[in-house]
Amino acid sequence: MQKKNLLFPILSFIIPFIVYVITLAPSVYFIDSGELGAAASNLNIAHPTGYPLFTLIGNLFSKLPIAGEIYNLNLMSAVFGALGSFMLFKLLSLLVIQFRTNLDKKQSQKLTDEILNKICLGCSLIAAFGLTYWNSSNVIEVYSLHIAIFVSTIYFFLKAIFENGGDNIVDVNLMTSAFLIGLGFSNHMSTAYLIPGFAYLYFSVYGGKINSIKALAVLFVPLLIGLSAYMYILIRANSAEFSWGNPNTIERLWNHMTAKEFSRRMFSSSESVSSQLGTFLSLYPKEFGYLPIVLAIPGILMMIKESRKIFIFTALLFLTTVLYSINYNIIDIETYFLLAFVVTTIWICFGMTAIVLKYESLSKMLPTIFMFIFIIPLAMNYSGASKGKDYVVKDFVENVYASAPENSIIITKLWDFVVSPSLYLQSVENIRKDLTIIDKELLNKSWYVEYLMKHNPQVYENSQKEFDDYLTEVKNYELNKEAFDSPVNASQRIQSQKYKNAQKILLNSIAENNYDKRKTFTTLEIEQDEAQLFKDKFKKVPYGILTLLTKSDEFIDDGSPEFQFETTDKEDYHHSSIMTAYFNAFISRAQYLMKHSRNDEARRLVNEALKVDPNSMQAMQLLQSIGK
Repeated sequence: MQKKNLLFPILSFIIPFIVYVITLAPSVYFIDSGELGAAASNLNIAHPTGYPLFTLIGNLFSKLPIAGEIYNLNLMSAVFGALGSFMLFKLLSLLVIQFRTNLDKKQSQKLTDEILNKICLGCSLIAAFGLTYWNSSNVIEVYSLHIAIFVSTIYFFLKAIFENGGDNIVDVNLMTSAFLIGLGFSNHMSTAYLIPGFAYLYFSVYGGKINSIKALAVLFVPLLIGLSAYMYILIRANSAEFSWGNPNTIERLWNHMTAKEFSRRMFSSSESVSSQLGTFLSLYPKEFGYLPIVLAIPGILMMIKESRKIFIFTALLFLTTVLYSINYNIIDIETYFLLAFVVTTIWICFGMTAIVLKYESLSKMLPTIFMFIFIIPLAMNYSGASKGKDYVVKDFVENVYASAPENSIIITKLWDFVVSPSLYLQSVENIRKDLTIIDKELLNKSWYVEYLMKHNPQVYENSQKEFDDYLTEVKNYELNKEAFDSPVNASQRIQSQKYKNAQKILLNSIAENNYDKRKTFTTLEIEQDEAQLFKDKFKKVPYGILTLLTKSDEFIDDGSPEFQFETTDKEDYHHSSIMTAYFNAFISRAQYLMKHSRNDEARRLVNEALKVDPNSMQAMQLLQSIGK
């Protein structure tokens, strides 16, 4: 019997781990994947809040003799995602066993170990195959480690609460929980979501007496030990190849830890709150495969009646997570709701338990059904989470590289698709290190300007005055971003325009002063969003997936796209954006060819565009205008 009970927690790790590996991203992926991969492999400093714990653990995983470094790092996410599922099983078991001890003998006998194990396994797997949880566990990101830490933190905290309610408050479980809180903050600052719930339950159990206050002081020690991982950032800042924010002083480290540069995205507008709340409400039922979430209702009702303090604790965790996260104005907000999804799994677990207690005649069948109910989110979310053969990002970057001759300069705003993956591919895999890639969006940060100056000495030397002048302006911008971005008086408008002009002068200088030896390109969104940026000095020619800046009026013959990629039917923002980029590259080059009477080649490219978007009226009309 004991061996049989051991099987359940093992399965809570093994089952999701196998699925995560099957659906694991094979290479770099969207958003921060490349940057985080480079940070872990090269011990860089990642974007705020820095993620030092993730970086240090990731560095160890990157050296494993399993596969390439990026695959190893994707695998790390699978390991921690599965570990989170295992710890969630342990947490759910702790809660329902504690609940069982408070029942009368007759009721408690209905909840055998096997029944509770089946329920807890089913619930841990429901969470593990939630869309957001799953998407965090099969590609390099900080969130699967974050899940494992915060679930473990809750587990040890509740274990301390259940086992030690006397005057001797501090025990190994509470010390472990405090240490894990410090580790959690060293990985992601949303660990703060735990604090209101923890504070409520701690003081409701131990009260506000002097012993409980003293205990907090003692617990602060292991918390600081966990938090000490941030010393890595301070120590490494000056020597890292890529050091976001250059946090080499205590003040800069604090700004980095607290993500000061992103603070304007918090509490930005009521429209943003409404939009993010809408995102949560649409995602919430889908996360669990719709049907299982209904089971949370009887769980909440039973907890209110039988385990009120634990319910209030979980409700505070849920509300803190949702109410704070919806005030953060970012596109990829889903992962910030992960704690709310875990809490909901607790409610579902109690709901299943309540149903088993109520329908005693079905007590043999229901737990088995509940154990396998995870198949619903597994089946529903598989296509949305699977990345097993998804090379779309690597293919796109390689097509960008193929479009650029040796020693080219590429100016872009595509962090998710070009800049971030290039940080990994260029510095770790040594692919196309000859290219200089400039992120125009990061040019509003002085540390990035200094990074470009240091790592591209020839580019800096050719435009030294423009770089130095712009660096002065961007430092002024950093002192009062709001006044520069939204000037309200004549003086602020003058300063804002001076800053914008300095950036324009710098970028044009880079293109012009390297013109004889290095080609300069932009990605298409620069042309779409800022068509005037290079208009005064350059003509623009579609060239592969890029746009060439040239002074020549002659036809440029070698820029027709020859891409290697597979179309995808995924309709999310990132996949559809890349498909749109391919489509636009084919169409733009075809239009350029038509102007120079190269109709046969133009027709071929329009047909390629139709393979990407078979229903495009623009492509059909263009094909018709070319004629047979």
